[in-house]
Amino acid sequence: MDFLSYFTLYPMKEKNLPTESAVVLNGTGNLEKAIPFLSKHTQIYAYLDNDEGGKEALQKLQKLNLPVVDISKRYAEFKDVNDYLCGKKMEKNQQKTLPKINKKRGLRR
Repeated sequence: MDFLSYFTLYPMKEKNLPTESAVVLNGTGNLEKAIPFLSKHTQIYAYLDNDEGGKEALQKLQKLNLPVVDISKRYAEFKDVNDYLCGKKMEKNQQKTLPKINKKRGLRR
């Protein structure tokens, strides 16, 4: 659902865009299988969940020195991109362990 939510937020308007690839994980446990594919890229935008699994997956990518950009900071008050799109914020007790973000740099609806 997060991948579909991404395309709802950022529809493909131009047909002459550079080729992009996407990896959709059915859980962070599948990250190992994606690493060979990801390592071939010059830039990786990680739209991971704002939970322990998402943070661990991000740290793993960073430890491998892959060119990863953590996009989850933009929707830090939400569990994932889909919850952001739906406006479903995390409970206050879930947000306590998450880093604070600059609200001006968040995703726009």
